[in-house]
Formats: sequence, C-alpha cells, structure tokens
Amino acid sequence: MPLDHIAFEVLRHSLVTLVDEMGQRLFRASFSPPVNQGRDYSIAVFDRQGRLVTAGHWDMPIHYGTFQFTIDEVMRVMSKEGIYEGDIYLFNDPWRGGTHNQDIRALKPIFHQGELVAWLVAMAHWADVGGPVPGTFNPQAADAYAEGLRIPPIKIYERGRRIDSTIELILSNIRVPDERRGDLHAQIQTLFTGEERLLGLYEKHGVATLDECYADLWDYSEKLLRAETEQLPNGRYSWEDWIDQDSVHPDKPPVVIRLTMEVRDGNLLFDFTDSDPAPMGPVGSPLPTTWSGVLLSVLNLFPGIPHNFGLLRVIDVTTKPGTVTHVEHPTPCSGMAAGALEKIICSILGAMGLADPSRKSGAFYNLTNLIMGGWDPRFGRDYVMYGWAPGGYGGTARGDMPIPTNNIYGPGIRQQPVEVLERFYPMLVTSFGLRPGSAGAGKHNGGWGTETSWVLTHGTARVGMMGDRRKSPIWGVDGGQPGAFQNLVVNPGSPEERELGMQAANEWVKAGDDFVLLTGGGGGYGNPLERDPAAVLDDVGEELLTVEQALERYGVVIEAVDPDIFDYRLDAEATVAERARRQG
Repeated sequence: MPLDHIAFEVLRHSLVTLVDEMGQRLFRASFSPPVNQGRDYSIAVFDRQGRLVTAGHWDMPIHYGTFQFTIDEVMRVMSKEGIYEGDIYLFNDPWRGGTHNQDIRALKPIFHQGELVAWLVAMAHWADVGGPVPGTFNPQAADAYAEGLRIPPIKIYERGRRIDSTIELILSNIRVPDERRGDLHAQIQTLFTGEERLLGLYEKHGVATLDECYADLWDYSEKLLRAETEQLPNGRYSWEDWIDQDSVHPDKPPVVIRLTMEVRDGNLLFDFTDSDPAPMGPVGSPLPTTWSGVLLSVLNLFPGIPHNFGLLRVIDVTTKPGTVTHVEHPTPCSGMAAGALEKIICSILGAMGLADPSRKSGAFYNLTNLIMGGWDPRFGRDYVMYGWAPGGYGGTARGDMPIPTNNIYGPGIRQQPVEVLERFYPMLVTSFGLRPGSAGAGKHNGGWGTETSWVLTHGTARVGMMGDRRKSPIWGVDGGQPGAFQNLVVNPGSPEERELGMQAANEWVKAGDDFVLLTGGGGGYGNPLERDPAAVLDDVGEELLTVEQALERYGVVIEAVDPDIFDYRLDAEATVAERARRQG
C-alpha cells in the first residue's frame, strides 16, 4: 500500500539527509582542494535493482544520470563473481557508465539480514588519473589510451577485507598518489557512514516500507514533472550549437550538436541523431553523459523536482552510436564536459525556449578546466592543481542574470578559496573580479564573465586548459547579443605574451610568469535598444561598461561628469533620439 503523506515526507527527507550527511563526510575527510573546497563530488542512494532513489542538496547533478549506467554495469560484471556483503567496487569507465576518467565512483551494495536491499555511490573528481598530461585533461588525445587510467568494475573490498594490491596498482599509475589515497579513503568512509544510516532506517521501518517509499518517490517526481510538461504544446522544436574545433583533426573543424525535441502529450523526447560524427579529439560525449545532460537540463528548467528514477518515465533520449553525442571507445572524451555536454545543455535550453517562450534564455558561459602541474620546491613534492572559474548565465524572458556563478552542472559546487590554492600550490592570485564588457547585451542582460590573474611563484610547471567558446559564440536570443569569448593568456601585455586559448596541454611555464583567465558572459535576451537606460547607467557607474559601449550596444547617451568619482549623467532626450534613429 502507498505510504500516508506524513510517513512519505518523513522518509523522503530522511533519505535526503542521509545523502547530505554522506556528502559532508566526503567534503571534510577528502584531501584534495577540488573535493574538500570545491565540492566536486556526488552521492546517491539506489534500490536493489540499481534505480536512483534520491540525491542530496550539495552534489553535482551532472553525475546522476550516468549513475544508472554505472550501477547497471557494475551489477552486470560483478554478478559473475558474486556480490557479497562488505564488498566495495571502483569504476570510472566513461563509455560504459561514467563521465570522464577523473570521476572515480566507489560503490557499495547494502545488505539487510543477508538480503541485498540497496546500493550507495560516493563519487569524487580526482585531480589526476595518469596519462601524458597533469590533470589528465588532454586536448591532444587521439584515443582513449592518452587519457589516463580506465577502471572497469573491480573490487577494492571483498566481504569486508580491503584488497591493498588493487588499490596500490591504481595509485602507482597516477600523479600525487598520497593525495589520491586520501580522497579514496574518504570515499570509502563515506560509504560506511551511509551504510550505517541506511541500515538504521531499514531496522526502524522495515524493508517493505522502504521499498514502498522508493516507489512512491518515483511516482512523486513523475507526477511533478508531468504537471509541468503537460502544459507545453505538442510539437517538434529544433536547435543546434557547436564546439569550437576538433582539436586533433588536422583541419580543426567545428563540431555541431543538433537536437530535435519533441513534446508528445507531456512526454519529452530528445533526438540527437543528426549530430556530427564523433570527433577525433576528446570533446565528444559518451551516451551516459548525454543522458545525464538531458536530465540535468530538464530539472533546471523545471526546478524543485527531486532527481530520481521516476524522471525516466517522462523523458527519452535517442542518439546514433559513433556521433558526437554517443562516442564509443576508443574515441577519447576527457573534454566532454567543456565540449559536447555544454552544447547539449544549451541546445535543450534553446529548444525549450521555442516550446515555452517564458523559459527562453541566452546561452551560458563555458566550463574552463584549468590544470597546472609540476614540482613545488617549497615542500619538495609534486602537485597537480585543478581549478575553474565562474562566468555568466544567459539573460532570460524573466529578467537579467547579473551575477556570475559556477557552472550549471552543480548547485553545490564552490570556488576554491584563493588562500587555500596559494597554500597548496606555488601560485599567487593577484586579482579576481568581474570582467567589464563581457555580458551579452539585451533587454535583459546576460551575466558578467570573470577575470582571474595569478603568477607562478616557484619552480616550473606544465599548464593545460580544456574549455571552449573561444570561437563559437555564447549566443543570445530574440535579438540579444552574445557574451564575450573566453581565453587563457600567459604573460599578457609583455613581449613574452602567449595566447593558450581554450585547448592547451603541456605548456611549460616558469616562476615569474603570470596568467589571466577570461570567462565569458551570458548571452543577452531581447533587443538591447529596449533595455532600461537607468540599468545601463548603473553598469557604467560600476565600471562594467564604458560610455562608448553604452552608446554602441544600447543606444544610451551618457555624459561623464567626473569619472574619477564615478559621476555620470544620463541624457534621456538624446537617448530617445538615438534609439529612434536606429529603429528607423
């Protein structure tokens, strides 16, 4: 029988709290800044058949859609050897159930009174998993074997006994193994914490009650999503976006993602079969990641719906194997998040805006995977730094998106504090702030990009970047202008200036070299000539726009009374005349 409403809510929130507690354990016990500062991890609970039950508040939802593939593959492989109480498995294979090799999944089957009742997953992004470049993001990879360690489903615990030889084999093939060891053991302890809490729920409520709760959770999410999607008009809505280049192909051509979204009586069907063939380089998306991008996009467009297996009753995805949205081994894919995945999500935003104009928005900035690795003479040890920077989201039909934020992938992800980065790595951050002029102009502006500058203080290092949107625009909609392009520059403004762009690997730098990372602004929404002149005046006063840009982009005439004290005056009559002239 379905649970009564009170019992359902109590158990639903108990499960979410369980995942959040596991996340806090991983967050506080892990060794590397991307995890213990940036929160690049995900936790989830699954039923005995591997169907997603619940996620937490602080995790990376981009991983959740792949977890279904992860569990399926682990169960398929390990059932041949036997799945036992006390087992823990590792897995990271992107093509069979992952994202990229750096996302290491630790999985534990949960037994109650000798019966398999559930699964737990604790995933963390390891800053390095080997390969020819620090950080394993390799835009020069021509096949999967240049992207570090690929781990099929393997046991690292069997019946409660740790298999040290397997763990040592893994750690012997990656950089900074002590740091990775700390992250792995944090993941293991996180699973133990989750097991203790989940078994407490089974002891208190019983297996049958928890199984019913899981089924009710799926029904709940399906009902909430259908209540939204049934308001959409039936039809087919197409959009396309493109990756800057196939970095390995000799001609460096762009790679196009093409989507046809069909709304059919509340069901959402996402068809990517017309997308370009798989690139030679590592910017394509394996099927699990494409699925995850679709689920993530839908939940962002219809917020407040719990992420679980029930969504799969409303959503379906069609791809063509061997294309950019369904790359197969050994096609590389370490750059999938900054490549195809970003464009999958933006294409869904574009198509959904056609179906429901109230949800229309410009594109958002592109993820920047920044890597720096070398020897730190201060401590006499190797290091691998993995970082990212926030940027602008698109302006929307509902208003501006003025504040830069982190990527759409994770609501809980954070910027790694400057003080921590400077303590862990030989670097000094000299500035971090909004990037003037970067927002896509529109009736409703996109958000501002950011500008980060730092200097290498000791030794030499190899720098890499896996990003995009150096060439392809961060597009606007309904007349909105694109946001600024992205870039990474070494020694800007000096005779030694080097533009690394958004795809670079093994670029040698030395102590004293300085860098600037520029992230893009979001695309604008609507005609910039319809923007409130007072909002444009505010941006000029904040030094985010120049007087010349205000006139060029918005047709707003502003007089600089005393720029030294940020004193500017709007010329309302001249603005009306200028806009009338432009509109004919």
